[in-house]
Amino acid sequence: MKVAFWSTVHGQTTTTSNVLAISIMIALKQTLKTLITHNHYYHSTLEHTLLDANYRDPELTEFSDMGIDAVSRFIKFNTVDESCIKNYATTIINNRLDFLTGNKQA
Repeated sequence: MKVAFWSTVHGQTTTTSNVLAISIMIALKQTLKTLITHNHYYHSTLEHTLLDANYRDPELTEFSDMGIDAVSRFIKFNTVDESCIKNYATTIINNRLDFLTGNKQA
C-alpha cells in the first residue's frame, strides 16, 4: 500500500502533521512496516520533528551518506533493493517505522 500526502503550499504543517500522525498510528497499531520520506531537506518540519538536532547538523551530513541522496547513488547504477533503503533510513520505531531523509541538493 502506498499513501501520499501532498500540498501546494510548502511550509504549512498540516500535511506534515497528518503524515506523522497516520504513520505513527499505523506503526503502533498494525504489524506493517512503514517508510516516511519527502523531497525537501532545508526547512523541513519532518527532520526537525523526528531527528535529534545533532543529527541534522550540516557538517555531519556533508557527504550525503543518509536518506534520498545515498539511495539515489544505488538507483543510478540500478542496484537498489530493500536493504539499501533500510540501511540509509533512520529507524523511528524498530521494525515498524523508518524515515528516509530528503535530499541536500539545493
